[in-house]
Amino acid sequence: MRTEKAAFLGGMICILLAIAISGNKAWFGALLGYWLSFISSKFLYRDTEYSVQVSVPEALKRMHRGFFLRLGAISLVVVGIARFQTAWLPSLVAGIAVGIPVSLILILRRHILNGKG
Repeated sequence: MRTEKAAFLGGMICILLAIAISGNKAWFGALLGYWLSFISSKFLYRDTEYSVQVSVPEALKRMHRGFFLRLGAISLVVVGIARFQTAWLPSLVAGIAVGIPVSLILILRRHILNGKG
């Protein structure tokens, strides 16, 4: 199993275990934030890999579009949570704050170990 998948599943299991032990359903926001951050990091890595192989104007266009797509997706989730499950907002932020560095560190680690860095 790849390290990224193990970290993703391990984080999910920890959050689900916290929900089961505490009985606090607001931790579902952390689970959603963790998922969102891993997905966002994957798209960032994919866009970066593509941008290295094309010309500078095309790469800038692709990164600009990708940035606003990721920003829009995160904003849509935050607004949806704020509208329908306000109690989940702090845990959503915590999930995003934990998930983004973890996923980026794992992506960079894999990139360096594969000899591309």
